[in-house]
Amino acid sequence: MTIKKVLLSNFVPSLLMALSAHATEANQVDKSANATSNSMPNRQAVALQLDYAMKDFVALNDTTNQDNFTSISNLPTTHLDLSLTIQPVESPLAPAAPEPDKVATFAIASRAEEEIANIEARRHPRIETGFEKRDKSATDGSSTYHGEEIPLVGWWPLGYDGHGFVQVDHVSIDAGELANNKDAYLFGKLAAKQFIPPTPLFQKAEGTSIAGGYVGDDLRWDVGIIGIGFPVQNLVGGIRKSWEVEKMDYALELSRRPQTSSLLSYAGARDPATGEIWGGVTNTALSGRAATYFGEIYAFASAEYGLLQGKNVLDNNRLALRMGLDKDLIHHDDMRLNLGLTLSYWRFKENETNYTFGHGGYYSPQNYSSLSLPLEWVGRHNKLSYLVRGSVSFSQSHEKDMSFYPTDNALQNSSPAGYQVYKGGAGNGTGYALRLTAEYQATPQFAIGGRVDIERSAYYEPNILLLYLKYDLQLHQPSANFPPAVVKPLSQF
Repeated sequence: MTIKKVLLSNFVPSLLMALSAHATEANQVDKSANATSNSMPNRQAVALQLDYAMKDFVALNDTTNQDNFTSISNLPTTHLDLSLTIQPVESPLAPAAPEPDKVATFAIASRAEEEIANIEARRHPRIETGFEKRDKSATDGSSTYHGEEIPLVGWWPLGYDGHGFVQVDHVSIDAGELANNKDAYLFGKLAAKQFIPPTPLFQKAEGTSIAGGYVGDDLRWDVGIIGIGFPVQNLVGGIRKSWEVEKMDYALELSRRPQTSSLLSYAGARDPATGEIWGGVTNTALSGRAATYFGEIYAFASAEYGLLQGKNVLDNNRLALRMGLDKDLIHHDDMRLNLGLTLSYWRFKENETNYTFGHGGYYSPQNYSSLSLPLEWVGRHNKLSYLVRGSVSFSQSHEKDMSFYPTDNALQNSSPAGYQVYKGGAGNGTGYALRLTAEYQATPQFAIGGRVDIERSAYYEPNILLLYLKYDLQLHQPSANFPPAVVKPLSQF
């Protein structure tokens, strides 16, 4: 017979009988004493008697169940000391009410329960969708940008530390109307061909992007196609690996991503004079990052080198360096206030800010440096999580002169006077940015969120609005994401 069976057949019944008998005796003792504090010696007597009873019980089992205990006869002797405490009840008919603070927190999950729920939620498949609208008012027909992206994402668990995903985005871009006067000479080959459109031309693009990949704790990869239906489609993707060594966090990434500054750089465009297509710029980059804590101060540094290429666009390259410090001014489980300091530096080989044939339509100064002061407040209250981030920045830049048609000398030579060189120059200024994000866990399976971005600097004033929905395919009890985890279009990977 096993130890478990011996305990169930002999030990447990005997123990229950002993507890019942001595509890009855103790109850009679307390009743005779009117359940006052003077019954303490009686309780001690009950405990002592129960201790003796347990010793007798062990001896009894040793003599009557020798055959059952031969397999454990060589184990060390364990002294079993149990005591029974009888609590007096002052009013059996009117039990005391629970304390108010205990009532208020009874239904709230503990931190451990919340962590367990979050880990378990990682095993759940889910569906996400959103609507992002971007607006930047500039020169109609070229640098103006009114874009809408609608991502639809399906996630499924792969192990306990990651998810696979498939994402499909619908993208539409409107750059406004290209004028039917000499202002149109700043677009395509119109200056070289000295061609003015007979009517204003709508500059629009619409397409679909699709990708799949994996997102884990320390590994992420994806591959896809941007802009099926655009004048220029591009294969994109990336792989990112992160790790920790002696309290230093490292990350290394190789990626190919679209430049989304304008319709020309993102989707490509068709020249009104010849019908030729150019644009659709991608940045193929290798980047690295390192970060650590110095006491309560978090420090990071990153570097990226990328090759920018597009269809019938002059090749370019970029070096980007960034470093910063930040510190939590307030740090609680459900709320943080963080102040930072960030220094950035960019250097592009070519200046391809413009929209004539051969240019890419993206900001590319030969030198750019900025100092920013970000302040971030992130928190969570019940089912609502939120993030408020504001920053002020100071920058200076320099752009070199560029020819109208950097990839075609014949076009450059045939362009009329006044339409041959873009003048560069130095610039400096201040700017500010504001981001507001919130996510609400409406039901155990359904969450809704949104984000607003506003940025203001010299000649650059974009506004971004994002709304998104998440639906978990399995019922669970999640806490609100902290901070909010927004749904991102593929173009923002």
